[in-house]
Amino acid sequence: MNAKDVDLLRRSDLFRFLPEEHFEKIRPLLQEERHDFGDLIVKQGEPANAFYILISGRARVVKSGTNNGEEIVLATLRPGDSFGEAALTDGGTRTATVRCSTSVEVLRLDRAQFLAL
Repeated sequence: MNAKDVDLLRRSDLFRFLPEEHFEKIRPLLQEERHDFGDLIVKQGEPANAFYILISGRARVVKSGTNNGEEIVLATLRPGDSFGEAALTDGGTRTATVRCSTSVEVLRLDRAQFLAL
């Protein structure tokens, strides 16, 4: 993780007000992932077991519609945006799918590692 990624993390909603000593405990737990155009990062209905921050690229947050597999676009994610915050505390299942609009890089924080802190 480079200095630019760390800066992006420190400005994110989840980590913005976190004291430095806590941030330094979480930082080594973050895993870098790369996904290609069209890949699903998370899928609606699957277990919510990780939190993500988009480092580069773009992705769409979509929800399954009621007619013939139609997808409803809820949001477009850009570098610095995060998703899956509820996974860290609540678990449960994903309420939406995140699909890559371009090649993307994300940082992933697994729920189990977060809870072990």
